[in-house]
Amino acid sequence: MINKKSTRLEVLKAVKEDGYALSKANITFRDDYEIVLASVSWNSESIKYASERLKDNRKIAIKAIQADSRNFKYASERIRMNDKIAIDAIFSYGLNLKFSSMKLKKNYTVVKNAYQNAGLDVLKYTTKEIKMKILEEDYLEELAWNKKVKDREIKEKFIEETNAKSLLTWIKKNKQFLKTKETISKLINGNELNKVLKKNFLENKKNNINNLPLVSKLYIEGLKNSIFKLLIPEAVNADYFEDKIIKDKLYIYDGYDAVDLLFFSNFQCEPIADFTLRDCKIAVSGLFYFSLEIKKNSKYLIKAYLHRENIRDIFVIKQSYRENDKSIINFILKDALKIDDENPPWDQVIFNKNIFLNFENKEKNKFKKIWQQTFKDHNPKSNKKPLQAYWNRTSIGEWTDIMDNYFLRSAKLIRKLNKNLDDDDVYSKIQSIRVWISESPLFEPSNK
Repeated sequence: MINKKSTRLEVLKAVKEDGYALSKANITFRDDYEIVLASVSWNSESIKYASERLKDNRKIAIKAIQADSRNFKYASERIRMNDKIAIDAIFSYGLNLKFSSMKLKKNYTVVKNAYQNAGLDVLKYTTKEIKMKILEEDYLEELAWNKKVKDREIKEKFIEETNAKSLLTWIKKNKQFLKTKETISKLINGNELNKVLKKNFLENKKNNINNLPLVSKLYIEGLKNSIFKLLIPEAVNADYFEDKIIKDKLYIYDGYDAVDLLFFSNFQCEPIADFTLRDCKIAVSGLFYFSLEIKKNSKYLIKAYLHRENIRDIFVIKQSYRENDKSIINFILKDALKIDDENPPWDQVIFNKNIFLNFENKEKNKFKKIWQQTFKDHNPKSNKKPLQAYWNRTSIGEWTDIMDNYFLRSAKLIRKLNKNLDDDDVYSKIQSIRVWISESPLFEPSNK
């Protein structure tokens, strides 16, 4: 703490630590250039304790004003009458107009800028003519803004009424479609659906989504929203119909709704396979594959990603394959059965029995024997960790190789992970891999 008797060195040291210390210094040191510059450098407002001579020092004054434009009033009159310095200070803090030259107080542009910065108080420091002009302009601007707001409200009300009227007109003629998901699905046009599916397939192929990290696929936009838009009639406003009917009335929002709509539609949908990791909370907890046929002998293969029992979105992964194309099973197995640190082994694999109907009797008998006799829950009698279901290598060549390789990699990964697992870990719950052909439907659309 310094006082009036403190030495120069004591004062200089004090202001370097606290600029306000200048207020306690002897009047002699308030006129010391080095001390005042050090004080202003620490706290710009301390310029008010400087001598009149140093308040007139351009370097010290500008340093204080640039640090805080409210310090403009502490500068000498000579500094304040410098229009260049004053304009910068006024544009930064409008009330500095009070301490500027009469020339600037009569400058409309400067005063208007100060008014926009600091409000009505500024107008006390200008001429009556400028004050009235600015207030009149401000009033007219406010009137124009209010008119603009009112016009917008009128326009929005008109659009709302027009949209409501066109929707009501459409509903009178088509109310039978608005009862359930099943009824509204009949609005899906085949040609438009075909365009949407082709576009999605090409986008997925271009972006190579199968090589993206598994979790990222939950956040990529697929077919869901495009399918919802296919429900919208041309005669009504799209956004209005989506809000009032699709969302508010029928509560159609998620991926399951999109799949329901396709299965309810006039086009042939068939579930093919379901891969899940039971009782495990992971990013992608399942994959569901189904076919969609719009034109005869030309199908799309669609893949759904499940997140905690909910379908996030769906994607076309193959197009234009024929009904008797048995290689589609191979395609699905290769797509679904990936084993690495990101892709856990599915512990439940279900195939739809109908996909085997077009196989020859000899092939069907082999499948029947394989799936019914060798694929079942398997728990080894030894005390070792359960590893895998068995596969009969003597059956259909390429397919057996895929499944054999899958179980082998699954077993290795589970062995590796089991060394450091606790009871809550995802992989600790895998006790066996269950694979079978289901005679009951893998998927049934819901109107709820």
